[in-house]
Amino acid sequence: MLHGVLIFLGLLGAAIGLSLAFLSQRYWFERAWRFAGRIHSPAWRKGIRSALIAALAVIALVAVAAIAGNVRGAIFRASWWSALFGLWLSSSIFSCLFIKIIAGAEWVWKRLR
Repeated sequence: MLHGVLIFLGLLGAAIGLSLAFLSQRYWFERAWRFAGRIHSPAWRKGIRSALIAALAVIALVAVAAIAGNVRGAIFRASWWSALFGLWLSSSIFSCLFIKIIAGAEWVWKRLR
């Protein structure tokens, strides 16, 4: 019984963590895409949006490589890419959460006022 509960809580935690990671990256990518949309020069706008897509591809490749490396079950020496990805992911999750918490507090404050 306890084993099944622990497995369920682990899967729930993994699902929440992956959802937070996806939503935070989506939030920052959408903000950067909108910023690029406000640039008047078409060449600059296309260049910045191309750089955004390239950065997204690199982030996805590093994430897949980290997951594939951990699937083998072996402990391996992490590269600086993995460390950079972990730092980026954790800071973007926390900053996105704090931005949403502040926006929610502002919404509650406006409703109460």
